[in-house]
Amino acid sequence: MMTTACRRGRKACWIACAGLAVTLVVAALSYRPIVSRVVTQWALGDARALASRWPKGIPEGEPGAEFQAFVEKYRWIFLQGFFDRSYFASTFPLPGIGLESMPHWLVIAAYAQAREKQITGEEQGFSEFVAWLDPVLLRPSSPELLVELLTSDWTMVDDKDRSGGLPKSMLANILFKVDDEPYEEPWVTWEARCVAQVQDRHWNAILRDLDHPREKVRTGALLFLLFHPSPDLLSAKARKALADPSSWVRLAAAGVLALRGDASGAKVLAGEGLAHERWEVRWWAAYTLFLTETPEAVPLIEQAMAVEPDKWVKGEIDELLKAHRDGKPISELRRR
Repeated sequence: MMTTACRRGRKACWIACAGLAVTLVVAALSYRPIVSRVVTQWALGDARALASRWPKGIPEGEPGAEFQAFVEKYRWIFLQGFFDRSYFASTFPLPGIGLESMPHWLVIAAYAQAREKQITGEEQGFSEFVAWLDPVLLRPSSPELLVELLTSDWTMVDDKDRSGGLPKSMLANILFKVDDEPYEEPWVTWEARCVAQVQDRHWNAILRDLDHPREKVRTGALLFLLFHPSPDLLSAKARKALADPSSWVRLAAAGVLALRGDASGAKVLAGEGLAHERWEVRWWAAYTLFLTETPEAVPLIEQAMAVEPDKWVKGEIDELLKAHRDGKPISELRRR
């Protein structure tokens, strides 16, 4: 039979445990930034261990049970919002598409899967977008990462085709609206609402990056500037960048101007872009040169497509030219 002293002792133990639990919860909430930093560090450490099992890159298709176990380990804590975006972004290794960046991609994939319901709705997606503004736009590594994602082989993936064609085309469509299908009003409204959250400190950081010593930072900054609320400022900065010593920057500037209906960079697109070694750049040059509406644009593009080695580039640009020959106005093909 349990004595009174034992019952009292057990009751005291339960009270102590409950008090400790409450204390831990309060401490976690009070020190959320610290807890978030520690959680993110632990997740990256576990992701490095997982990545070490794949020396050739993330396996083609679904990574499988090992990745799902990783997701489940952090699901609950990610759902509580414990994730340090600033630390994550500050430790993201460049160029960002190689084996060295695999742990970060695994963590962000796990975070997205764990919080799928919290980030995919209109309001939830908006909140997540806003939460990433400071971590992404205040760092010069972000414009550079954008350029690498758009123009480099994705060697972090163990796949015969590491070109990243499909995700690159999806990213390009979000940024430049290259799809010839009309965009539905809810998406247009949501995008405008998100862009309105970009503050002066973010734009100032992007404008600062236009003078960065690394060419791909300057290139990516020009692409980010496409969303700037002042078309005049964008045009002035892009025209200035046409004289940049880097071909990457000049091609970005010329294309950005073309997307805005300005043919100032047409010669750059034709002379430096149509024969570029990267298929992504050849597509960019052909697509934006077409939008300049200069008399020589279509003949030059047709000549380039006659010898274009990449089937995807040739197919996309040939379709664009066909729409033009069928009488579709170029103004309807310019989405951004």
